[in-house]
Amino acid sequence: MITYPLTEHRPGIPGAPVGMAVSATMEAAFTIVCGLPAILVLVLTARAMIRDRNVVMPVFLLGGIIGMFVEPILDYMGGVWWPFRGGWEAFTLLGVNVPVLVVLVYPWLLGGQGYWAYRSFERGITTRRLWQLVAIFAVNDVVLETIGIKVLGVYGYFGTQPLDFWGLPLWYVPCNAIGPVVAGALAYVLRNRLTGVRRLAAAPLFPIGYLGTYAAIGFPVWISLNSGWPMPAATLAGLATFGLGYLLVQLVAEITGATSGPVAAMPVTGSARELDGAPGLIPPVTIPPGR
Repeated sequence: MITYPLTEHRPGIPGAPVGMAVSATMEAAFTIVCGLPAILVLVLTARAMIRDRNVVMPVFLLGGIIGMFVEPILDYMGGVWWPFRGGWEAFTLLGVNVPVLVVLVYPWLLGGQGYWAYRSFERGITTRRLWQLVAIFAVNDVVLETIGIKVLGVYGYFGTQPLDFWGLPLWYVPCNAIGPVVAGALAYVLRNRLTGVRRLAAAPLFPIGYLGTYAAIGFPVWISLNSGWPMPAATLAGLATFGLGYLLVQLVAEITGATSGPVAAMPVTGSARELDGAPGLIPPVTIPPGR
């Protein structure tokens, strides 16, 4: 007998699609879609470790993997439904059955994109480039979720979801796009303190940054969903998420030293393949001439 603890424990969010089922073929297809970027990130991480002696990217990858354990909180509060029937369950927390595909998403969506953001901060970034980074991550999220929801029908959202035009409540997009940026920014700001074995402390920054972003800018919708607010009020809550997201990106720009104009080029020694040599998370690497 199938039980639905998600519904039993969240009476404040009505309309859970407990009868929803997903075919094994669609589940397999979306798992592959989610897994391909994960494989790419794993390959790039291995190459960075072997070729460049980069010990940071593996830590960020680990941080992304750890981040998957915040998914049940986001689903519980935000009205995400993973079907019990036909789904490939990886683990269950808070009564939320998290599928295997989510385990494959977090290493690249949070770890890989977070590393991209970190490296951008290290090289020097303008506020315009920062917003471009957020936009790229937003497009990644929209494309991925549209495939999962609209094309393959693997999961869905329920409750009075604001700004929902094709099955994806758009208030989720700034949360998913800004979360990796915040995680990368936290690692960047603390880079001089995270030396030696303390580099491992960068890994928890990813669930902290991701869940913190949702709590910081998505809380109006969390309150709305779990309080049964009507759609007009829910829509205002959804719009508030975008406003709060703007403020959070501005805060990231401030703490990372993003400039409004062109960034001066950093001096490079050795080879173009040499790591930046900034103190802290990434140790300096000397590349022999002519390599």
